[in-house]
Amino acid sequence: MPPKTIAFRIKQMEKKRIIQGYRVNLNLEKLGYSYYKVNFKFNNNQKINEIIRYVKNNPNVVFIDFSISDYDFEIDVEIENKEKLINLIKDIKNNFKSVMDYEIMMFKKYHKLESVPFISINE
Repeated sequence: MPPKTIAFRIKQMEKKRIIQGYRVNLNLEKLGYSYYKVNFKFNNNQKINEIIRYVKNNPNVVFIDFSISDYDFEIDVEIENKEKLINLIKDIKNNFKSVMDYEIMMFKKYHKLESVPFISINE
């Protein structure tokens, strides 16, 4: 397929908002950063939207995920070191007394999902 055709199709998908943006996949280790997931559990979910707005304003929080687990939601954090991560968690806990529990997971390597194969359930 000619490059001009591909470029045209990409532009059309951007206009239709099928493609909504692009994201780089950085090697955090070379930047001196680490990748963490922090799961939070609250004793009161009434302020969860306020907490989400709060963590969205932190430049180290790159994703907010809701999961099916004992925890209410998780944040994905790219940050310089564990000390700064602990300070971020303390800040959240100090501003929102409803934080009942949390767990930290560190990822040494982030595997980027390139594509998902189609699997027919009729096979």
